[in-house]
Amino acid sequence: MTFVPANLPVIEVKQVAKTVKLNDEELNILRPASFAIYPKETLAILGASGSGKSTLLSLLAGLDLPSEGEIYLASNPIHKMSEDQRAQVRAQHIGFIFQSFMLVQSLTALENVTLPMELAGIDNATEQAKALLDSVGLNNRLSHFPNQLSGGEQQRVAIARAFACKPDILFADEPTGNLDLENGKKVQNLLFDLNKEFGTTLVLVTHDLKLADLCARKLHIHGGVIAEAINGDKPSKSNRG
Repeated sequence: MTFVPANLPVIEVKQVAKTVKLNDEELNILRPASFAIYPKETLAILGASGSGKSTLLSLLAGLDLPSEGEIYLASNPIHKMSEDQRAQVRAQHIGFIFQSFMLVQSLTALENVTLPMELAGIDNATEQAKALLDSVGLNNRLSHFPNQLSGGEQQRVAIARAFACKPDILFADEPTGNLDLENGKKVQNLLFDLNKEFGTTLVLVTHDLKLADLCARKLHIHGGVIAEAINGDKPSKSNRG
């Protein structure tokens, strides 16, 4: 898949909605909305618990399919793709960071970061993994297993792993949610520093308003309706097609 030039959307959402059945009734998790995300942008998705933030993230990443509407990743219709095709797209272009870190417990910090590069057939994976861990301040924790690391250290390993294959898009679901203030600040700075260094499009789900304010754009979800605010403006219903 060829990636897009800077003036074209890296993700384009057209009248996407998500409905699920609950006790023979339909529940509208997300109502139809359209918007676009461009290369190197930073976007925060905000909303109360259960508002549909993680659902929207899953749709954008091709982990789930919309009930209606269209989603294009680099002009490719991921809403029409099979799970195998979407998995291939994710492997080539997408990185993930989760609130719960999702590290492989039986692997060291270095091995956790090296593994995705080895699976992708990248040369000098170990040396590149060492450089990434050094960039997140963990050059002295290479041989430590996850249970030997603090929460902040585990999240930094997860960030290094997410950037290992130089993804075009990074999805982060509550990346500072399990961290104290100090470690949350470190992780926050790393995300935006690496976003600038690698030119990665950054899409965050967060409850942290200060973290969201660092993003150039914000999507708010309330009652299944997606509204957009840019640089502190009041939210307006997102309907750009």
